[in-house]
Amino acid sequence: MVGINTEHYWDQKLKTVPDCDKGGYWSIQTMDKINKLAKGKVLELGFGVGGILIELSKKNLEHVVGIEISGWACEHMASYPNVETIKMELKKDRMIPFVNDYFDMVIFLHTAEHLPQDDLMWINNEIKRVLKNGGLLIVEVPDSNGCGEHFITFHDEDAIKKHFNFNILSIEKTNRHSWLVVMKNGS
Repeated sequence: MVGINTEHYWDQKLKTVPDCDKGGYWSIQTMDKINKLAKGKVLELGFGVGGILIELSKKNLEHVVGIEISGWACEHMASYPNVETIKMELKKDRMIPFVNDYFDMVIFLHTAEHLPQDDLMWINNEIKRVLKNGGLLIVEVPDSNGCGEHFITFHDEDAIKKHFNFNILSIEKTNRHSWLVVMKNGS
């Protein structure tokens, strides 16, 4: 899996996403859940072609931010108002460039499985740091290792609990062969 977590790899991969100019390919189930829960300040980690950010930019939210390794994706999102993008690799020892307890929601869709375990543990701690106490983490991960690009597999709820140290509020299967999980920071 050499090269999977590089800007070049993701620039090339994201350019081939169908309808990338229309904002992406997320399921209605996932977008509905996010729309119902989004408020205040929202961060999406690994936003891909930006479909979620585009939808959130239409809501009356205080601050919508996306972090992505792909420079192409950040440029693609530049034309959308009300969205801030940051080009950054999600890896160990990289701080999310926001103060503690800043965000009301963090969205992490189909990104966790692409990170090595050490990087995912680090990012979890960073999410806890920037997410307000009581804030929500929305995670979607594949329910199996459907392609060779995954470092981590999430076969069941126990695997999700093992990799995310948050309070699980709900977990459901999506029509995309994925787990959609809503978690809460703190008690």
